[in-house]
Amino acid sequence: MSRADKTIINLFFSVITVILLSNSSYAKSSDPAQPIDLFQALTHTYNNNPNLQEALEQLKAAGTNVYKASAEFLPSIAAGIDRGRDYQNIKVKNIPSNQLNGPISADSIQVKQPIFSSGSSVFGVKASKKAFFANVASFYNTEQQVLLSAIQAYIGVLYAKESLDINIYNVQMLAKALQYAEERFEVGDATRSDVAESKSQLSSALASKAQAEGDYEIAKAKYKQVIGIEPANLAMIQEINNLPLNLRDLVEIASNNHPVVISARLNMDSKKDLLVRSKLGILPSASINASVARQDNNTLNNAAQRVIQKVIDKKVMLNVQIPIYQSGLEYMAVRNSKIEVQGSKYTLQKSREQVIEGVIEAWNKLSSYKEAFKSSSDAVDAASIALDSMKQEEEVGTRTLLDVLEAEQKLFQAKLRLSNVKYSKVLSTYTLKASVGDLTAQKLKLPVKVFDTNAYYNKAKKQLIGFSEE
Repeated sequence: MSRADKTIINLFFSVITVILLSNSSYAKSSDPAQPIDLFQALTHTYNNNPNLQEALEQLKAAGTNVYKASAEFLPSIAAGIDRGRDYQNIKVKNIPSNQLNGPISADSIQVKQPIFSSGSSVFGVKASKKAFFANVASFYNTEQQVLLSAIQAYIGVLYAKESLDINIYNVQMLAKALQYAEERFEVGDATRSDVAESKSQLSSALASKAQAEGDYEIAKAKYKQVIGIEPANLAMIQEINNLPLNLRDLVEIASNNHPVVISARLNMDSKKDLLVRSKLGILPSASINASVARQDNNTLNNAAQRVIQKVIDKKVMLNVQIPIYQSGLEYMAVRNSKIEVQGSKYTLQKSREQVIEGVIEAWNKLSSYKEAFKSSSDAVDAASIALDSMKQEEEVGTRTLLDVLEAEQKLFQAKLRLSNVKYSKVLSTYTLKASVGDLTAQKLKLPVKVFDTNAYYNKAKKQLIGFSEE
């Protein structure tokens, strides 16, 4: 094979390699990353947000209080071991004294089983159950807040990006307008003031663009902080359409089903049970006490005789405690419980009023944004038509370049207002859903394994021994 043939072959393979690499690069570039939608962002938030994880740990801790209350029904068992030495000097009148000296050992086991507490333990368990499920409701409220923050961050990035795009387009249009003004000025068809005004408008647009770039970076940082990943290729978000059609229904739903109201109501019921418990605490209680004790003595007396004693003591006793007066603490506990019950009633009333206020506010904001969206859309259409007319009139000399620049800015401002209203309207639908207590992973049907809050309650009841948290 000649050198020329080798050169041709090498050139052929080089060309093939370049073609293959080009096709590979084209394939990669023609397969853009799939957009991330809102549900994917919320799923990541639900599984990784530290605020939600912290609330879950607090719920686990609340579950242990259920066991603490139930433990009053369970027996207590204790064992005792004593080892030592015994010295005795026995003196009896008209009988010579006798001294005993030697090791002594004693072992015992005691069992105490409560059998009657005047019902105070029963109401203690009831109170702990209601307090636990009040914490469950608080967890769902935290879940709503976390998910709503994620939605706000998601929408914040979309709005900031669209606002930046509008500003970039505005800069491009004004740069062309300045170039057009300078070209016309050179041929005498425009004035120096036209050029100066174009430069001024472009400078203002550049400043607005810089501000929009800063806002976009802030929005991305907020997204990363709340959701936990970098925002990339976010899909457009859709507003919720399956909301009740009237305010009265929303208020009715929220006043009964919002997690804040449920938590306050359960806390009030728990306080009422604790009040009954404190009242029953001044009544008698009874328990059965059983014990087995063994004592071994191995001693020497004065005559060097070994004395061996083995004593086994078995007891079963019924113990009844009748409180008579405990420094007045039992009556103070009742008074304190009454105060807490009254305070919890005010808390429930305040919580319900705040929830209703939130529903009304969210409803009115959504209504106003719907109207504003229509008017803002009309304003953009009108500004676009006005700008086109201005350009045509400027070409025939009936309008000046300043008129065109002014129309450009009106359209720019109208687009910014429309963008703001559009995303505010979408966000307000989710805010309204949160105000009635429906913005949870389960009700949004997120593709996640929903935290089983009841599992912590059931585990707390069954875990009688051990330190495991799992």
